[in-house]
Amino acid sequence: MKQSLLLEFPVAEYAARLRALASGMKARGMDAVLLTMPSNVRYFSGLRSIVWVSNVSMPGVLLINSDGVMRVIGSASNNPTARVTSCAQDDWFYAYRAGTDIPSFSAALHLAMRDMKLERARLGMEFGEGFRMRMIMDDYNALLAAFPNVEMVDAAQLLWDIRSVKSQLEQDRLRECSKINSRVFEAAFERIVPGVSTEEEIYQFMAAECFRLGAESMLQLDVRGRKDRYGQGNCPPSWLPFGDEEGTAILLDGGPCVRGYYSDIIRVGVVGKPSPRQEELFKIADEGNQVGLDALKPGVTVEEVCRKVDAFFASSRAAEQYNSKGWVGHCVGLDVHEYPCLSLGDETVVKPGMVFAVEPGITDKSLGGFCIEENVLVTETGVELLSNAPRKLYRVG
Repeated sequence: MKQSLLLEFPVAEYAARLRALASGMKARGMDAVLLTMPSNVRYFSGLRSIVWVSNVSMPGVLLINSDGVMRVIGSASNNPTARVTSCAQDDWFYAYRAGTDIPSFSAALHLAMRDMKLERARLGMEFGEGFRMRMIMDDYNALLAAFPNVEMVDAAQLLWDIRSVKSQLEQDRLRECSKINSRVFEAAFERIVPGVSTEEEIYQFMAAECFRLGAESMLQLDVRGRKDRYGQGNCPPSWLPFGDEEGTAILLDGGPCVRGYYSDIIRVGVVGKPSPRQEELFKIADEGNQVGLDALKPGVTVEEVCRKVDAFFASSRAAEQYNSKGWVGHCVGLDVHEYPCLSLGDETVVKPGMVFAVEPGITDKSLGGFCIEENVLVTETGVELLSNAPRKLYRVG
């Protein structure tokens, strides 16, 4: 491996990731993995490209065997970028271009498979939860036809086992991102003028502030501040103004990406003075979040954390409004939603180095949504809070 000009981490970081992947493949009887998702490609090689958003270009996929040997298959047009952003050696690339000896992605992939002697391999792919292969069906079918003796198996759990435990360098990125996000959330509530500011304008303000403070990209935030928008979770911001009626609830959800790593938090506010019931619902939501934070520690399962949070809300005065039963959060990293999730049916054991977004929520159709979402790093003894925006019911107007 090489320390290329635009590589995001030291070569030693990628070497450790490849060792973990190779060890995991051997333990699961896999001969190799084929990685196509941008976040997986970035995680194991560093490779980045602005044309991942294209439905035409193939910047580069990774073929990695159980000895940790890596090959990069991608378009010739993106090859210079792949070389300067990744840790791949110069002879690890298979570049294709129409009209040459390697005219297509399939031709390049098949050549790499043969050169790595994987004609009878057990090949791990991104089939499982949390992944969406970036590979067209024709190329996948061509791979099956060219290698009838290759067994395709799911590598999702192996990949999440590695990616879910963040290195020290990753933890530093996540701290930086959460710090920026927390500052911007506070500023956003101060910026809102009920009846005047639109949801989209506040989103744009938050995005501009995040970029000013060092972000490289920004999620399309969930910004809702109208009574007719209370139940529309994960909805893009509208060009409608925030409500100006006293007691109108406001919810902000999401965050920026800083050098590849995301923050995802929720804070809520109310126009004017909240009603006693709104204050009560917020207090319950805040306490329920703390139940989750207190339950997160090494050795417990994510299902245990979810059950404790569910039990708290079931016995609260918001049991009927609790809308997170069975799923109260997720990991966060190179993707804003990563596995494991804090959900029923998942027996993944919590480990130091995991970073979770804990977000049990309450929705009352007439009073609004009430939720605190915190980003936390699991330590040897509990959690370190990464998001530090005040846990309060913000007053607006």
